[in-house]
Amino acid sequence: MESRAKAWFIWLISNLVVIFSNMQIIYTFISVNLEKELRLTITQVALANSVYTWTFAILQFFSGATFNVFSSKKIYSFSLSTIILGFLILVNGNNFSHLILSQVLIATGASFGFIGAAHASSICFSAAQFGLMFSLVQTISSLSALIIQILFSSLLAEGADWKNLIVCIILFGVLIFVLTLFCPNTLPESSSEECTIQNSIRTVMFTVLKLRDIWITSVVGAITFGTFLALNTLWAPRLLGNSELSTMESGIATAIL
Repeated sequence: MESRAKAWFIWLISNLVVIFSNMQIIYTFISVNLEKELRLTITQVALANSVYTWTFAILQFFSGATFNVFSSKKIYSFSLSTIILGFLILVNGNNFSHLILSQVLIATGASFGFIGAAHASSICFSAAQFGLMFSLVQTISSLSALIIQILFSSLLAEGADWKNLIVCIILFGVLIFVLTLFCPNTLPESSSEECTIQNSIRTVMFTVLKLRDIWITSVVGAITFGTFLALNTLWAPRLLGNSELSTMESGIATAIL
């Protein structure tokens, strides 16, 4: 356990990474612009969103194990760099392939966000405090998503250029990256020589496979989370647009979802 100041700093950094990971939410508002500027079909826009969702889901299966091998500082540096690169490609891309690549990179980096915050909550605080601290992570994540959606929908409704907003997101990511450089280089209790990603996944899977309730909970959680993620990152504003709501009103409605 680190000193209290270091523990709080690590935990705050992990929450900033979660907030930055939530920036993918703006895809739901800029997808119309992407469709027009890149001359894409709605099918291609939806496919790019699906690529993000599947990449995010698959990599989360493995990303948690990396925290048993590498320090949070190294993982967050990789995560932030990948997301920033993804947004750079998104804002400078001029075809469908660039859009797909940007979604893969953003999803890759984002897959370490929420899991990293859970890991930070477990190593920085006692078992008795873990539940509260991880609940705060979930609260911060939800509120940040709400604020991001309301803010960006209102700015776009006022005529702001979506590429300029992406640049602001990139600068925010660079700021978090700089703060991460001051993050203590904490290592898991087991050294990397004793614990590998493969061994970590194998141990966890053998344990989880024996628990029937975990499988049921996972299936239900996957269905509900996947449905809400798809609505939140693409379809909700388009469906609400048929209800004669303004861009800002549909953004607020999506944010509440």
